Amino acid sequence: MFGLQSLRPGPPAASRIYHYTPENHGHSTRRLAPEAIPLAQGAGTTALAVETQSLSKRFGRTWAIRGLDLAVHVGESVCLLGPNGSGKTTLLRILATATRPTAGDARVFGYHASVDGDEVRRRVGLLSHKTFLYGELTALENLEFAAGMCGLKPAPNALRQALADVGLEFAADARVRGFSQGMAQRLALAR
Repeated sequence: MFGLQSLRPGPPAASRIYHYTPENHGHSTRRLAPEAIPLAQGAGTTALAVETQSLSKRFGRTWAIRGLDLAVHVGESVCLLGPNGSGKTTLLRILATATRPTAGDARVFGYHASVDGDEVRRRVGLLSHKTFLYGELTALENLEFAAGMCGLKPAPNALRQALADVGLEFAADARVRGFSQGMAQRLALAR
């Protein structure tokens, strides 16, 4: 079962449940079939942070997402639940413009994810469990390298401030290979 729960503080809570149902009795197609429960009255703003319409993504013969209609209002919290391979990460990658949908439409704060990618990326970031950091480099060197790859030459104090912003100023000169997963995540966020 693939579930999508909208979690809001205080009553009444708004929720939408999405059931994951493999089609064709285990063949290589999958579908996220929504069973929507409308937002409770007064549950939040009508402005949409995220909206998908008939969103689909196919990898070869396998549908990771098929026909997903989703609306997340500004200020609303959402939890994506589902088994491995049910399309959670694929949905997030589409919304962050890291991959394109096969069909359908995805909008983030009103911007079309496939057309207005720069505008979407100004408002959204995606931080995976894989940090893609260089273990042999220090935290500061990882930031310098990433900036250089983007054609930037920030002042050293700006990089140190980025480390301070994520609570890693003490680890500026430490090699990343010795970082805990949490420290690596914070460094990836600073990057």
